[in-house]
Amino acid sequence: MSKNEKRGVQEDIVKIFENFFNLTEVDGHFTATPPHHGGAFNPIRLFGGQAIGQAYLAATKIRPDFLPLRMDFTFLRPGTTKDDIDYMATSSGVGSHYLALESRQGEKVLNTAKFRLARLKYFEKEALQPVDFIDTSNLPCPYQTKPSSPFIATTVIDKWLKRHGFETRFANFNRNRPTLFEGRLIRFYDFENDQKQSSLMWMRLSKIVKDSPIPINVIIPLVFSDFILALPSNVILDQEPSQKSPVMSSLEHQVVFHSNDFDAKDFFLVEQQIECSTEMVKINGKIATRHGRPVMSFTQQAFFQELIPNQFVEPSPKL
Repeated sequence: MSKNEKRGVQEDIVKIFENFFNLTEVDGHFTATPPHHGGAFNPIRLFGGQAIGQAYLAATKIRPDFLPLRMDFTFLRPGTTKDDIDYMATSSGVGSHYLALESRQGEKVLNTAKFRLARLKYFEKEALQPVDFIDTSNLPCPYQTKPSSPFIATTVIDKWLKRHGFETRFANFNRNRPTLFEGRLIRFYDFENDQKQSSLMWMRLSKIVKDSPIPINVIIPLVFSDFILALPSNVILDQEPSQKSPVMSSLEHQVVFHSNDFDAKDFFLVEQQIECSTEMVKINGKIATRHGRPVMSFTQQAFFQELIPNQFVEPSPKL
């Protein structure tokens, strides 16, 4: 990739990031215009983290005197990165502490979200605080932790395919792909030794968007909460690949918000307890500031589908 091409791609990333916060009111609902951020398994499929973050943003615009205490988000079908997304309230009474909305592309409902709200001045008082959270004092400093690809799951799947003699499936569009995120992996879970061992990773916004404004801090770690490190069981157990490679789709995402007082451009610690059962995956996660302050807790359910045909690599003839 030439310098001019790289600069153009980075400018696109900045535009995508700024679009995260750019919802336009149209006929009583709020619309996000493309370009949008693509997912790790398919760059033209809408990234779930953007869908979650913008639903939160839409909720704060629909009910400007309130902040969400809890969010229950359901993924119904995949969206695209090339079409408008409309966020519409489906239940919102004046003064009510409850809000429901749905997001649409055209006539298709992509997702639904339900919020439990608190008035702005009571948020800190009403936000639930966990009894036990992440202890960051005994972890390596993020600046002393080696940067890693944010596309960890697809990288592991590609290595698994290559190890078994198949062509890689995700490296082509993820290898040199600029991203909004910077990840620094501390520990990747080991399913064989402990089925509930957690993965730990420092995350922050990438340098590409470090100078962009952030109108609402909570959206950044909320986007990170959908950046999950799950793998299908046949990859975890290093079983022989089938005829198709797995692609992950999110189903449910629940978030409890603990705080909105933090530096959104600093590092966050993301912990994920991962449970697997064949194609289904459940993640119990926590996000804290670099100094250990609880930001949010989340639970996500997802599943893997074998969709992409695998191609066996013929061994090179010996000379």
